[in-house]
Amino acid sequence: MQKLGNGLMEQIRQYLLSKYQGDSQMWTEKFGQPESLSAFLQRVQELYPQERGALLKLILPPVDHSADTYRAQLKADQMRRDGVVFSTTLPVGLPETCGAFDAFLLGGNATLGQAVEAIRQWASGLGPPMLTLIGRPGSGKTHLSTAAGAYLVEHGESVLFRREGDMMAEFRGAVPRNQVEETLQSFSAVPWLIVDDLGTASVNDSGMLGELRDRLFDTRWHAAGTWRGALRTLVTTNLRSKDLPLRVASRLGDSRWGNPIVGIDAPDYRVHGKQETG
Repeated sequence: MQKLGNGLMEQIRQYLLSKYQGDSQMWTEKFGQPESLSAFLQRVQELYPQERGALLKLILPPVDHSADTYRAQLKADQMRRDGVVFSTTLPVGLPETCGAFDAFLLGGNATLGQAVEAIRQWASGLGPPMLTLIGRPGSGKTHLSTAAGAYLVEHGESVLFRREGDMMAEFRGAVPRNQVEETLQSFSAVPWLIVDDLGTASVNDSGMLGELRDRLFDTRWHAAGTWRGALRTLVTTNLRSKDLPLRVASRLGDSRWGNPIVGIDAPDYRVHGKQETG
C-alpha cells in the first residue's frame, strides 16, 4: 500500500467518511464533487493497476457486510490479478447452434439496431459491464445473447451462458451434494456471465434460491467495471425493471457506466418466420 503514496490513502479515508458519514461538503471542499465508489475505484485502477486488490481489501468490508460476497470478490479479483485462467467444471452452456450478429435482421427497427450495438460493445469490453435487454418473447434477445457468447468463446474468453431456470436448477441440484457454495462461486467469478430469460424461474423467491440469485448479482455488481479483468454480465428478460426482484433490479439498473438497460420494441420474429430465437 505504500506504493500508492501522494496522499491517495488519505483521499480514500476521506472518501469513506464523506460517503458513509454524510459529510459531503468536506469531500467537495477538499477533493471536488463526490463520485460513486465504482467510479473512484476505476480511476484508481487506471492510475495504480497493480494495487486494486489491496484497495478492495481496504474498501469493500465497510461497503458490503456479506462475508460470503466479500470472500468471493477477493478470490475472483486475486485470480485476475495473478493471471490465473478461470476454470470450472460447469459447461459453457451455449446451444449447439448460436445466433450471429451479421445474421440478425433489423428490418429498419431502431430499437433492434440499438440492441445490436449495445451487445457488440458489451462483448468487446466497452459500455456498461452489466447490460440488460428487455423485450417481448421472440424479439431477438436470445439470438443476440448467444451471438455474444459465441463471439467471446471464439476470442478465448471464459464465459457461462444459462437460461435463468437452468441456472436455478443447478443451484437446487447442488444442495444434496453440499456444493452450493462451489456452484455459486463458479457463476460469481466467471469473467463473462450471460443469463437468458431472467424471470422464467421464481424471481420473487424469498427462500434459499432467491438468496443465491441475489448474492450472485450482488457479487458481480461489486466486481463490475470497464477495466481489464472486471466482471461483465449480460441479462435478457421479458419483464419490466419494476417487476424484477428489488435487489437484482437495483444492480442491473446502475447507470454509472451509461445506459445499462436496452429495450427492444419489436414483434415476435418466430411468428413472422424471420429468426428462431427470442
